[in-house]
Amino acid sequence: MAESVHVIPRGAGIWAVKREGSKRASGVFGSQLEAALRGREIAQTKRLTLVIHGQDNRIIYRDNFGRDPEPPRDQKH
Repeated sequence: MAESVHVIPRGAGIWAVKREGSKRASGVFGSQLEAALRGREIAQTKRLTLVIHGQDNRIIYRDNFGRDPEPPRDQKH
């Protein structure tokens, strides 16, 4: 599986951006939006998948900035 950048809750309104497999967060932010923007920036630069989690730690959004594992079959458009 491709490496991902996760936006995860840290409690009390604190959000962290953490690359999959990393022990430390890339950044800690005061809002989910700030963390998501930084996570998107990292994912786009490194061509990774961005995964945003909700307060309950369930995945609420996913976006792939790398190669598409399932590209469209229609080559005409």
